[in-house]
Amino acid sequence: MTFNPTNLILNKPIKYKDGIEIYAPKIRDIIDDNGMFNTATTMFTLKTRELFVRQREVDALEESFPTMFDLIKDSEMDETVGMLFSGEEEPRPLSDIIIDSLCYWTKLERDSVDEKCEPNGFFKTSKGKIIHVGKEWIIDTQEYERFSNYIKDIVGYKNPDDLAPPITSDNKHQAWLKLYDERMRKQKRKSITWTDKVLMRSVETDSFIPLETILDMNIYVFNRMSKIVSDKEAYDVTLKQFTSGNFKMDSKSIIHWKERIKPDSFVDLAEMKEERDNEINRRKFN
Repeated sequence: MTFNPTNLILNKPIKYKDGIEIYAPKIRDIIDDNGMFNTATTMFTLKTRELFVRQREVDALEESFPTMFDLIKDSEMDETVGMLFSGEEEPRPLSDIIIDSLCYWTKLERDSVDEKCEPNGFFKTSKGKIIHVGKEWIIDTQEYERFSNYIKDIVGYKNPDDLAPPITSDNKHQAWLKLYDERMRKQKRKSITWTDKVLMRSVETDSFIPLETILDMNIYVFNRMSKIVSDKEAYDVTLKQFTSGNFKMDSKSIIHWKERIKPDSFVDLAEMKEERDNEINRRKFN
């Protein structure tokens, strides 16, 4: 954990550095933001190996561009990958989308001027860095990764288990694609909407939680509560099996649910994968 989560429990922003805070969005805002939460989260959690998962050249691409931020240092990649997220009708460079995502999490203005009418917001430099003039905040790859770690902790990000293995031949690549496509089909079938998530949360405890209460939770509290409830339910089931005498179980395997509480819940971004993968599959990056 990169920060003390107390402020998140109190629905307060997290202090990132002098003059810069990070805000965890509430569930009601996520539902009503037209997918901005997913995009703003993806910009700081997506691995380039995950982005190019269907490409035969995935190993070389990952080596050339270890992070999403490294992509904006290449003008062609900045434009091409940006189009994957913005669409072809109104294409935007990836750097623009990352800046929007920084604004989403920090609530800093993208474009503003100071009292002298000088530019005061974000801009991308010719050397591939992003700078916020007013806050004197310089974002390079190292700073991007530091900021990303905060976002990952807020949303409870877990490393994906469907990254492409080292690709050593065309046959292995085709075999991997078949396996990956099957995984994605299963993942899509299991995905649920935010509406269903909220309704499930309202009735999964012994007492009903009002919908308004859930909608006012931020994403960290929402996911942590889900994880804790899940652990408690699993403990109750295991304990009943042990005390029934009908199952052969080691008492040491029964760990009280309170001992399992740790910040490892996750946000589901599966709904974005299929569209992105299909678009990437139409293009060739080299």
